[in-house]
Amino acid sequence: MANITLKSLFFLFLLALINPHQTNAEEAEATEAVYPAPEQGCLSCHQGIEPIKDHNSLMMQQIYGMGGALGDPNGCVVCHGGRPSETTDKDAAHAGAPPGSLIGHFAPAPGAFSVMDKTCGMCHFQQTQSVRKSIMNNEAGKIKVITYGWGLDNGDHIHRYGNQAITDEDGPVPSYGTPEYKAYVKEVVAQHAGQIPSELKKIPQADMATLDEFPEQAGYSYLRNCNACHISGKGKPFKGHFRGLGCSGCHIPYGIAGLYEGNDPTLDKNKRGKMLVHSIQSTEKSKVKLNGEEYSGIPVATCNVCHSSG
Repeated sequence: MANITLKSLFFLFLLALINPHQTNAEEAEATEAVYPAPEQGCLSCHQGIEPIKDHNSLMMQQIYGMGGALGDPNGCVVCHGGRPSETTDKDAAHAGAPPGSLIGHFAPAPGAFSVMDKTCGMCHFQQTQSVRKSIMNNEAGKIKVITYGWGLDNGDHIHRYGNQAITDEDGPVPSYGTPEYKAYVKEVVAQHAGQIPSELKKIPQADMATLDEFPEQAGYSYLRNCNACHISGKGKPFKGHFRGLGCSGCHIPYGIAGLYEGNDPTLDKNKRGKMLVHSIQSTEKSKVKLNGEEYSGIPVATCNVCHSSG
């Protein structure tokens, strides 16, 4: 927790003050809410955009409270930065951040690795730290299969390489989860130590001076250029492969065609590469509403963006 600044602690303290005892039942019984300041700030242009989560949810009430402290009662600046209270000029509003903002600049993709510790990590600190080391980012399993197939290290099943050099300083026991889950993971690591190492090296570069003698090194170049699935990047800009960065890779819905289908009038509905709707998808408590329908959870289609790539 040493990475949390005093400013972060202030916001976490503020979170605890806003509706700390509100229950899920009370949220469900609350009347349909709207943004605290319709047609103001960001909503002067983005009026109609979906709340990232239900207005009445504890998460949104906390965001609204934090946004109010930054001069934006709609809370957009908490995750995105920007200066909506100062100007309606598009470029100027999409620059900088209010004084006191954790981000310090405009962030169009708050789930990206570059800012997620200051956005999602305000509440989900452990998750944002562990996802950097996850197989969805380092891709060690896929890398091992390909290097094995190219004859680069086919004498064993040890995972040596990742997309980035990674050291897991926390050890084999997860930092969060139930005691049963922690015990399970510890046992899995013990049984498959070579496949779940405490350290990974970055994929090496091919040695051009010895490439003629060892042409299998081309596999390294292939890997360094083909890794569109790891979530520190945004994936491939093709039908069926559109997704967000970092946390948004799983938690923001994207359609197969990569087109926006929500109600924000400023987003071009014919331009590919956009989220399906401005809503979080996660557990059964998070409802995504789209075109008169509603769903919860993370659909298999989201997984298929990467896991149907062959």
